[in-house]
Amino acid sequence: MTPQISIRRLAVVHGRHPGAALRRADAGESHHAIRVSGEGAVALIDVDLDIASGEILVLLGGSGSGKSSLVAALAGAAPIARGSASFLTGRGAFELATATPKHLRRHAEATVAHRSSPVRLAPRRTVAAAVEAALAALGTPRRDRAPRAVLELANAGLRDAAGAPVEALGPGLRSHLQLLVAALGPEPVLLLDGALDTPDAWRDPSLVAALRRLRERTGKTVILTSCDPAEAMRVGDRIAVLDNGRLVQAGPPRELVLQPATDHVAALLSELNPVGFLLAEDVMAPITPADEAAGFAGLVQTGTRLVEVLPTLRRGDVVVAERGRLLGKIDAHRLWSLFA
Repeated sequence: MTPQISIRRLAVVHGRHPGAALRRADAGESHHAIRVSGEGAVALIDVDLDIASGEILVLLGGSGSGKSSLVAALAGAAPIARGSASFLTGRGAFELATATPKHLRRHAEATVAHRSSPVRLAPRRTVAAAVEAALAALGTPRRDRAPRAVLELANAGLRDAAGAPVEALGPGLRSHLQLLVAALGPEPVLLLDGALDTPDAWRDPSLVAALRRLRERTGKTVILTSCDPAEAMRVGDRIAVLDNGRLVQAGPPRELVLQPATDHVAALLSELNPVGFLLAEDVMAPITPADEAAGFAGLVQTGTRLVEVLPTLRRGDVVVAERGRLLGKIDAHRLWSLFA
């Protein structure tokens, strides 16, 4: 499948001499030394990444890793010093690296919704009025704002809060409202870089569910930033780990848990409980004749989340099957010892 966004050898440098800064980085000089020299600050270097239409991608990394610079580059708001970043649109391919300022503005208006700070909400407005105000800012005709707001609030599960003032909302509902407002526009790509007030908002399962419903309803591609591995693993279809301006690994959450590409990725995920991200087949072992004689507590199909198998495992070993064929077993005692 052709990706919606294709990034190749992308580099972003802030400063007066991006070419000189990149040459020094290519020669192995540290980013700190390059910045001190005055040549420029290397924010991203040699990033290769494909992003599919409709996926939720989390850019994971600490401060200075390059995740915000990557989001800004995709929005046309950061200078591309080298490489390419192309979008597949209804009008064909659009290349950011060679676009004129005029075309970059059109890209920002038509293709991406870039939220690089918390969505602002007037505290004394009602929730419905806040949505109507956001629709007005998008150019929605006056007669359409109220019915559209009712529909959007219902879709977001906020219908019962429509008449409440924004300032009366708890942190959870406020995050739901900010997500709704951030995604109101017609742009097919939503870039969220600190769009919510609450730092750990994505740890709320209901907000993650709301994001997934929004994606299913609108088909939007969502790219968001996080410095929290647990948060990223809950939210993303895929996670792209950035470190010191470089992309070190990109893949589904369970792939990162099972096959970390570098020591940095392994260390980043080391404190996570993997039970929530693994499938039954990820932890199965061969079935022996002794196992068959002893019997099993249950049977599950491949693709079953490990967390769903845990209640059965408390009674004994579980068989993993696929299309009627027994593939292996989950050894209850071994599993409990691994996660003890």
